[in-house]
Amino acid sequence: MASSSSRRGKKAAQFVRNASRNGWINDDEERYKFGCYRKLFEVVPHKFFDLELFRREGFLFQKWLVDVGLAKFVEMTVDCYLDLVEVFYHNMKVVDGLICSRVKGVDIKIDDEIWLSFTGLKDVEETPSTFTPHIVFERFVVDQFRRLPTRISKVEKSLIMIHKKLDEDNALRTSSASESDDEDDTTEDESMDTSDSD
Repeated sequence: MASSSSRRGKKAAQFVRNASRNGWINDDEERYKFGCYRKLFEVVPHKFFDLELFRREGFLFQKWLVDVGLAKFVEMTVDCYLDLVEVFYHNMKVVDGLICSRVKGVDIKIDDEIWLSFTGLKDVEETPSTFTPHIVFERFVVDQFRRLPTRISKVEKSLIMIHKKLDEDNALRTSSASESDDEDDTTEDESMDTSDSD
């Protein structure tokens, strides 16, 4: 017996759709949420991240990078070998302030000079940096921080004066209270003496 799919003259429609991110999710807000929370490394191989592919296909995720806190995005131009990076971090140790590791029989030592040249940072000891305020708010903040030590010292002095004044008041109250207690005791003694004599 022939199956229903083998009928003569009836063929499945050949409909070709071009892939478009707009066709996947129609709502712009939902598409943005999907782009923010979808992990890109499941789509793109770990070895590299081709930014041009995303630009060409219409994936715009610069806003997502800003939302997650990345101010600068660096595009790698060469391959990244994750197994070597994993071995480097697995064997890494700090000896005398140097980062040391061993990868494929090669000793790797990273000192401050290499680290500073690699990151592009400047040594603090060589070039001291100073902050120069450019806008009114920055000037206000710098001025407030400069005034802070004098304000703290004024508050400390006033607290010390208040503390001394309270100590003096407490000392006077304590001495006057003890004197009044003594006076009360003597009057009671005198009244007892007079009642005994009768």
